[in-house]
Amino acid sequence: MKLSQTPYDEHPFNWEKYSRLYDAFNEVADGFHDLGHVELGQRAEQVRRAISRLWDDVVVTERTEQSSQKE
Repeated sequence: MKLSQTPYDEHPFNWEKYSRLYDAFNEVADGFHDLGHVELGQRAEQVRRAISRLWDDVVVTERTEQSSQKE
């Protein structure tokens, strides 16, 4: 099944899931930094960036699928 045709509630990485994970790791990173554990904060930031890159890849995939349907 194409990602662009997957119902929202069945999508493995919909906006709600992305937002929840991104916000959680942002909070984790901030918490580690606040406690003086810079290295752990940086690792959490890396996870947050990976989540963001995955979201970008999902969006590009969906747009590509939608574009190919129009042709």
